[in-house]
Order: sequence, then C-alpha cells, then structure tokens
Amino acid sequence: MNSGKESRIEQGISSSKPPLLKPGQYEWWVTKIADWIQANDGQAWIIIQHGDLPVPKTILGEDKEVKDYGEAEIRIVEKNAKARQLLTNALSIEDSTRLAGFATAKERWDALKELNEGTEDLKKSRIFHLTTELNDIRMKAKETVEQFHGRYATIANQLQCLGEKIEAWKHNCWIVDPWLV
Repeated sequence: MNSGKESRIEQGISSSKPPLLKPGQYEWWVTKIADWIQANDGQAWIIIQHGDLPVPKTILGEDKEVKDYGEAEIRIVEKNAKARQLLTNALSIEDSTRLAGFATAKERWDALKELNEGTEDLKKSRIFHLTTELNDIRMKAKETVEQFHGRYATIANQLQCLGEKIEAWKHNCWIVDPWLV
C-alpha cells in the first residue's frame, strides 16, 4: 500500500530519450550525454565538439541564396540542426532559453560548460578542493567497504569529469592506504 508518499523507481537511460541535465548533476550528465549523442549520431557529436559543418556559400564565385541550395547543402544544414537538437533536447526549458541566443551546437555546448563549470580559475579551485577531499578521505566507523568506495568513487569521478586524470596506482593507494599518495 502507498503510505501517502509516492514510490518511485529510478530508471536507466533510454536509447531514444536523452539524459536530462538536472541542477547539480552536470559532471554526471556530460559523460552520459556525450555517450548518448555519439550512439545516436557520431557526426553530430563531432559538430558539437568542433563547430558546424561549413555550407558552400557560392556558385561559380557568386553568393548562393538558401533557395538555391542543392541536396548536398540541405544535408549539411540538416546535420548542423540535428546536432543542435540532440543537445537542446537534453535540457530543461530554463536551460534551453538561456542558450537560445547561441547559433551553433558548439557555442551552446561551450556556454553550458561555462555555466556549469565556471571559469578556468573556478575549475582549478574545484579540482584543488576535490583533490584535498580525496586525500583526506577515511573510512567512517560503521561504514561498509561498499559505502566507502561509493564516496571515494564519487569524488574521483568528479575529478575526472573536470579533466583531472587519476592514475590506476593512485586509485589503489587511496583505497588501500591514503597515506601513501
């Protein structure tokens, strides 16, 4: 029976629906959306990372109007639009509205990164604090190994999402004896 509180079972990510960016989950979302977009359209992911594919603007040296685009140009425009759509579909209405002024998928991706990670100085500060937290991590009384590992993995994954690489030997040392690192 339901005791007044709605029971909710967390579900996995669908291959047909993108993972939604929720407040405070940017580091998790970045890896999930990258995988999801690459699985759905690898070329769209390249466009998000490197910018729109260029559309030829001339015919024999004269400017080409959109109405004169051929099949090849239309495919390029569609591919650029698909990259924007795949990214935007994973955002809330509020985030989509904030990014509406950015014309390309790459501009939107870069703006999302800046909005969620902050400036490079802020990112370095977060890396410093997370590294300190990882260096100071200790198993709590009555904490299971699984719980400890979960806390450790969360911090380590946040560091990796910020671009900080942690070598395998350091992972092992932190788990076995944090004083060795």
